[in-house]
Amino acid sequence: VVEYIWDGSPFYVLHAHLAETNVREGEYVDRGDQLGVLGYSGEGLDRDRAHVHFEINLMLSEHFVEWRSVRHPGWPSAHGRFHGYNLVGVPPMEVLSRRYDDRRSIIVFLETEDAEITVLVPGGPTPDILRRYPWLCRSCEAGILPDEANSWEVGFTRAGRPVFIEPQRRRVSSIVLGRIDGIVRANYLASRILTRRGPGADLNDRARQILSLMFTQEGDVPEW
Repeated sequence: VVEYIWDGSPFYVLHAHLAETNVREGEYVDRGDQLGVLGYSGEGLDRDRAHVHFEINLMLSEHFVEWRSVRHPGWPSAHGRFHGYNLVGVPPMEVLSRRYDDRRSIIVFLETEDAEITVLVPGGPTPDILRRYPWLCRSCEAGILPDEANSWEVGFTRAGRPVFIEPQRRRVSSIVLGRIDGIVRANYLASRILTRRGPGADLNDRARQILSLMFTQEGDVPEW
């Protein structure tokens, strides 16, 4: 995983299934440096399927290790906070094309995405994901974040990537599902965070765990 600071925010580029790596944790790399050698490591892969699994991600929480130890103590700890559950992908072609085209920055592109599913969660301190990506709070002028909110509204893509996180005045004691985009409602198989198609759809367990992870604070893992 290589961390890049693009437009002031950290993005995490993952390269998987390598035969070997040529860099060490904490090392700085530059354009042209060799990170590793293409391979086919991983369950179910063979030489004919050699490839590089490439992702560009946002990080959900700096407190992933604490969250995992409380919610999933049996999970392996090999990858630390770079566990796949803690990294959510952004469209790589969209991102890379904008690194070589000054018309719009990555942030501007991500800020224009529409939420397909919205959720209201109980209030509390500002989650650390907003410290990394203050542009997720679209109503926060000049990126000035509140210290806390009565509740937080989160907008997701159908894949479960947050596209906005907004403070709200309404108080809630548990997770409240808000709007579901019509296309997502009609074809829930395209959604990774809903339980079913049509009326009666609710957030599935994965969605609730993502929300719990996003709003974990040091010493405080939400139970909802």
